[in-house]
Amino acid sequence: MSMREVNKSKRYKDGTVYDTINHGKITIVGQSDRAYKTNKGVAFFPYFYAAFSDKTVAVFAQTSIKQGSCKNKNTPFVSGIGYLGYGKYRANEVTKGKSVNTKAYRTWNNMIQRCYDAVWQSRHPSYIGCTVAPRWWCFQNFCADIETLDGYDIWKAEKVRMDLDKDIRIPGSRVYSKDTCKFVTPAENQCEMLDRVLNRKQKN
Repeated sequence: MSMREVNKSKRYKDGTVYDTINHGKITIVGQSDRAYKTNKGVAFFPYFYAAFSDKTVAVFAQTSIKQGSCKNKNTPFVSGIGYLGYGKYRANEVTKGKSVNTKAYRTWNNMIQRCYDAVWQSRHPSYIGCTVAPRWWCFQNFCADIETLDGYDIWKAEKVRMDLDKDIRIPGSRVYSKDTCKFVTPAENQCEMLDRVLNRKQKN
């Protein structure tokens, strides 16, 4: 994030409150030194620090503030649980001229929905009761943590299909977290599921 400097703006001065379309009110708390290159060199555009009601502070262009289009990335929007957070990991990337969701975002989004979307669970009732560790409600934390999981490099390379699994590393786990998950092939997942079914039958 850029450095905060003394706010010299008369219109967007510190303490000024503005409405946003979907994220409540914001309060200006400083001016940004963010610079952008132009054809004529480096130009400084008016960007400002703004605080949301939950004390999240982010940098926005004056046009976004004026239009009310400022968004709080700490606001849950996936099944009322998942939120993007602030950090280096991106939810979208440009592929063949089109903006598409990244593989990490699709994996995270699907994980949240499996555990908290009633419509999805009505079609897949085996996931009822499954949860995601609070740390992974944040997309940024999820992306940072999965880089340490078994199978991550193969998953990232996309040469072989790999799924995020919660109950092979710790049998019977119903929680998606850094401590319980690993990436596995569909074949590994199927074998583990069959083993569980056989064990249940033997116990009965």
